[in-house]
Amino acid sequence: VSFVDEEHRQLFAIIDQANTLARNQRIQENIDQYDEIIDILHNLREYTEKHFRHEEEYMQEIGYPQLSVQQKAHKAFINKMANVDYNELEFMDDQQEFLLDLIEYLLYWLSSHIMNLDKEMGRWAASHNDPS
Repeated sequence: VSFVDEEHRQLFAIIDQANTLARNQRIQENIDQYDEIIDILHNLREYTEKHFRHEEEYMQEIGYPQLSVQQKAHKAFINKMANVDYNELEFMDDQQEFLLDLIEYLLYWLSSHIMNLDKEMGRWAASHNDPS
């Protein structure tokens, strides 16, 4: 589904921004990057919520039978992002480690979700002649 693919590319671009920051010389030298990290994570959370809303609206429009499965997965991911303790980050000695661990989780979750649930949705849409 073309718009879903494009939004996935944008999600990975935001994660790439986090990765670039995590590899930045300043963070490697333990120079506080809290504000930059928070800006990227806030952007990621907002865009993810927007993307999930778009996906769910699309699935509803096409009558996708696994919409509730997707909604549960999306809700779990949003809850995980909401429960990250950003206050702890501000006082951490190793913000790089925090960021790299979070990036690893994000990449694993999104890749797995896209390759399984979203691919299944795309196959279903194609088999039901949706031109998206």
